Amino acid sequence: MDRRWRFAQRYPRTEVDPISISRHVRALQALLLLSGGASLIYQVIWARRMTLVLGGTARGVAMVLATFMLGLALGAIAIGRYGDKVRSPLRLYGMLEIGAAVTGLAVTALAAHLPSLHASSHYSLVAFAALTLLVVPTVLMGATLPAMLAYVHRVGEKPAEALGPLYSANTFGALAGAALAGFVLIENLGLWGAACVAAALEVVAGVCAIALDRTPPATKPQLR
Repeated sequence: MDRRWRFAQRYPRTEVDPISISRHVRALQALLLLSGGASLIYQVIWARRMTLVLGGTARGVAMVLATFMLGLALGAIAIGRYGDKVRSPLRLYGMLEIGAAVTGLAVTALAAHLPSLHASSHYSLVAFAALTLLVVPTVLMGATLPAMLAYVHRVGEKPAEALGPLYSANTFGALAGAALAGFVLIENLGLWGAACVAAALEVVAGVCAIALDRTPPATKPQLR
């Protein structure tokens, strides 16, 4: 009831057209496809970059992967707990994507200086600094999908039906991003060039989400 009441306050005396919601979900799938691709491009880049500091051993790779997944989990928990209090979850999603793009580029740039720090500092200190760098962008990335689902809950009559398509789009994007980063982008553009591609994908997703928030699902008059 609370969700319906909030939506009624934003769009008084109207109800959402189910056909328009279906089209909206397809647009959201495209955004999550880009988001998933960008996230895994960054993950491959950071794994490559951090091996120069943490070493190419299983322990070093495991630390990067564990930190990446920890950030995703923290972001998801935060939005899962406070997402209903956000006035515009889709706008929040767009801002999260842009924030992840900016902080992802910053982490990539800063990580390039870690090898010089490694030469003059203890391994544990450098490892802590390297892994801490990953927390902010990964938290933002982890919050994107829950923010999108919060938006679907806000406007959709049957949000459970949208969960599968949205999650699968995000997963397929991640698969494509990992493959592109590993076999195409890093080889041809280098780590920084690949990071710029990831940031561009996230900015496009963020800007499109903010624009989409200004054109909510079409409505039809309520029957009195």
